[in-house]
Amino acid sequence: MFDDFIELRQVLSKKRKSFLQSNKIAVHPSIDLSILNEIERTSNLVCKLMEQEYNIYMDYYKGTLGNCYGLSIMFNLFNENFKLIHPYQEHSLGKTTNRFYQHSWLEKDDIVYDPALRIVTPKELYYTFVQKQDEYSKEQTENILK
Repeated sequence: MFDDFIELRQVLSKKRKSFLQSNKIAVHPSIDLSILNEIERTSNLVCKLMEQEYNIYMDYYKGTLGNCYGLSIMFNLFNENFKLIHPYQEHSLGKTTNRFYQHSWLEKDDIVYDPALRIVTPKELYYTFVQKQDEYSKEQTENILK
């Protein structure tokens, strides 16, 4: 599973495997690196609140695999510029399959930020592998959680 994780991150970010073995967020070369500043500001707010208020440790840089819902939902609640997306239907070689997976990520304009995969990539490239089903604004996410 870890090798597949690295390979998928490599395709989506065009980074070397040595870089992808770190805890850094990999950004596709076509995307302005300033997006990392916004991600860091928001993730720091989320992590501080969760630790102070709930004694829960969240991290957007370590141990993210398998925590897509928690990381994506909290990020969406703290940064309304990013929409929450889930679940997805598998999309392979231009064809949509009948397989659905439970996964969540974030979108801003034409960019996908997947906190579990720790990547920022163009939507078009990301959708080579998946097709989104639902999209939620901050307000819609708040209503779902009520």
